[in-house]
Amino acid sequence: MARRWRLPPAFVAGIAYHHKPTLAEKYSLLASTIHIADAAMMMLGVGIGIDGLQYELDTTAFERLGWNGDRLAYLFDKIQAMVEKAEESIGMG
Repeated sequence: MARRWRLPPAFVAGIAYHHKPTLAEKYSLLASTIHIADAAMMMLGVGIGIDGLQYELDTTAFERLGWNGDRLAYLFDKIQAMVEKAEESIGMG
């Protein structure tokens, strides 16, 4: 889909390799970012698809971005607040 939409090569690779960011070669930083964001959303129960949590969290993605458990907890807090605000604004909350 990303190719069909003619997104830049970095985005195509980031999306294609977000489950295995180490395979994204020169785009591994973007793929790692997408990997962590995707994992965080699924851990919060947002956007869980048919694959659920069927792939492992890539610890090298955290290392590559200089992240740790505290940063992930901070991300969870921010995401949860944004999801609650979005639900409230559309009358779900």
